[in-house]
Amino acid sequence: LETQGAVMHPFSAWLILRGCRTLSLRMERHCSNALKIANYLDSHPKVAKVIYPGLKSHPNHEIAKKQMKAFGGMIGFELESVEKCYKFIDLLKLIKVGVSLGDTTSLIEYTSVMTGIDLASWEKRRMNMSDTHFRFSIGLEDPDDLISDLEQALRNI
Repeated sequence: LETQGAVMHPFSAWLILRGCRTLSLRMERHCSNALKIANYLDSHPKVAKVIYPGLKSHPNHEIAKKQMKAFGGMIGFELESVEKCYKFIDLLKLIKVGVSLGDTTSLIEYTSVMTGIDLASWEKRRMNMSDTHFRFSIGLEDPDDLISDLEQALRNI
């Protein structure tokens, strides 16, 4: 719309309308998949930290329960070392590396070397961004397939 003016093309409007019809179903799947995967990661010994408001261990879990019907499709997690992070990301097979949010396909980002690469160290500290942080946007795939991919990668780091 920035370069085209305030009126969108009719086909674009139709695509948005078509997507809105299934939004609630897709969000239910994003959220249920994310909760299952967050619980898996939270119980894994090679995962140092999981950041997901649906987990009871999240500092704002009680607030999130009051404000949300579900907890979204984005998970943050950290591994133990930078070396393990590089190996982990290389070992993933089903889960693709990329920066996105809310797509039908799951994407994972190694934050400090992707979107965080241009941040100064003081900015990363201010945002509590560790050098071992991943941002995982959960898609609509079978969550057991995603967990299997995470498991084989974590097992081999």
